[in-house]
Amino acid sequence: MKNKKIIILSVIVSLFLFILFKSEHFALDTYTFSEDVNANATWYLANGRVVMYVFLKLSFILNLTCKSIKSISLMTAILSLFAANILLNARLNKHMENDIYAAILSTALIYCPFIIELFLFPEFTGTMCLAILFSVLGATSITNYFETKHIRNLFLSLIYATLCAFSYQGVMGCFASLAILFSCINYKNFKTFIIQHVYIVATYTIASLSSLIITKLMGLTRLSSGGIDIIKTIKGIMNGSIYLLINTSRVFPKYLFIILSMAIALVIFVEIIKTKSYKQIPLYVYLVLISVAFSIAPQLLVDPNSIWIVARSNICMSYFPIFISILAIGKQYSKSFYQHIIVCIISMLMIFQVCGWYTLAKDHYYTNKMDEIETMKIIEYIDAYEQTNNAKITKLAFANDKDLTKSYDKVTTTIGDINLRTYAIDWARKGIIDYYSNKNYEIVTLNNSFTDSCRNNDWTAFDNSLLMAENDTLYICIY
Repeated sequence: MKNKKIIILSVIVSLFLFILFKSEHFALDTYTFSEDVNANATWYLANGRVVMYVFLKLSFILNLTCKSIKSISLMTAILSLFAANILLNARLNKHMENDIYAAILSTALIYCPFIIELFLFPEFTGTMCLAILFSVLGATSITNYFETKHIRNLFLSLIYATLCAFSYQGVMGCFASLAILFSCINYKNFKTFIIQHVYIVATYTIASLSSLIITKLMGLTRLSSGGIDIIKTIKGIMNGSIYLLINTSRVFPKYLFIILSMAIALVIFVEIIKTKSYKQIPLYVYLVLISVAFSIAPQLLVDPNSIWIVARSNICMSYFPIFISILAIGKQYSKSFYQHIIVCIISMLMIFQVCGWYTLAKDHYYTNKMDEIETMKIIEYIDAYEQTNNAKITKLAFANDKDLTKSYDKVTTTIGDINLRTYAIDWARKGIIDYYSNKNYEIVTLNNSFTDSCRNNDWTAFDNSLLMAENDTLYICIY
């Protein structure tokens, strides 16, 4: 019966995600990615993402289309999260008497609010979600080692953690924070607790370094080459983290995630006061700090100007309300009445989350469609010019108008690089025109009267006055 409940929940969420993203869709990276899959494979290896490299190399050898790569990626993602949820639930069932609560909390953790961003990058969704599965496998393996002392489990944990880093470093914090969550649930004494943390941090560090070494060997890294400006770095991390928790990549209405998380903390605190169980407070505070710390830790070594706090690379930052809920129910700190309230709030979070996911996906597809419409108008203009003037457009030149429009009017969920107009991003413009025209244009520098006219005016929508062809070059003003 326990397995049946988690399977039903996993199937429901999996079907929802499949329905949302079964149609072909595009990220900003897609257009440049599709130009040369083999070259992109090398780039991902240089970033330490070995699993992505292998996947793309196989795709290149098998001559898979971009659409096929996306389909395989989506199914890999859905199956990975499904398996991760089953595994996590099996662990939680060892600590919880109520299997329904275990199923809800497991599902809330694996399908956390920030996971949606992984699905907005269709070619990479599979390997990024595979990293979630490896993080759960790694955390459960090292917990099994603590319980059984079988060295095999420790080695398995290191292998899974390394595979997690090789899949997507952005979720490495999930491995460590989950392992520490299990350690907190199984807390016996301070000495054992510290020893377990040494093993967890050592495994995390070795796995992270394995990916970093590949990155360094390939000569591509965002790490600071000089001295680290710790004050500037911490300030950048704090500002980015606060902004992310407040806006939650537009999954929740502003501040709602923090409000509901604080509501869970308040319920737990009220019970602690009533039962005078003050010794529990440090574990709760520690779990909250850990879920945030392992998200931001890698950023401490990054050049301050390269700090990029986004949902997809800070998955475990959204874990803390679920972590304290699992600790309260798993350790049986909370009585039945308080457990009901906690699970109700978590369920409420999940309902808002699903609505937010739908809105994000809807805006994502709308942005894709508008990008395609504008691109086809550009291609039609090129075709008409070439037929009329017996010429061949081989070069593109871009300029921005006075006030660049970052997103389309009907889109309400832009944050970071999510749901932006492709033409608002300078490195993606050529790629989308190449993609839909099936050509390879050359980018040239634009510096003429058309440039001045573009930069001194402000358009709010696309029309042909934004285009001018001359000889072999098309000049495009981006509104």
